[in-house]
Amino acid sequence: ELGTQNHEGAAGFLGTLEYLEMLGTAAAAVSGGEAPASRRERRRMAMQAIGAYEQELTAALRACISRVDGAVIYGQPDVPIVSFNLKGRAPGDLARHLEATGIEARTGNYLAIRQMTRLAAEYGGEAVRVSLLHYNTPEEIDRLGEALRRA
Repeated sequence: ELGTQNHEGAAGFLGTLEYLEMLGTAAAAVSGGEAPASRRERRRMAMQAIGAYEQELTAALRACISRVDGAVIYGQPDVPIVSFNLKGRAPGDLARHLEATGIEARTGNYLAIRQMTRLAAEYGGEAVRVSLLHYNTPEEIDRLGEALRRA
């Protein structure tokens, strides 16, 4: 084989598996049970717990944004990535406002040019996007809501 092997990738993959096993053990403890003996089962338990928690966060995020006057939300309701606009605000200006408050936000058409041109025509075919992962908290969603209401 030519070249050098991807040692960093292998080490990162191993670290990811160990992290998931740790989360699976923690999920078992939270539910009052014993952690499975199998590493595979601990990873499976972690992925189930992550999925359930991300679904809760996603519902809270969509509800939070929808309570802001003038909010227009795009996309699927069960995906922890939410694209949206606020009437009267340019997406770029809104994203800069959010970033100034410590909230990561992106803007663009997300390589869905035709769909975004159709859905967000009044915003130049762009939207603001925020996303969640299992380490986000409901308090961060509340902080986003406050920042949007001040926008």
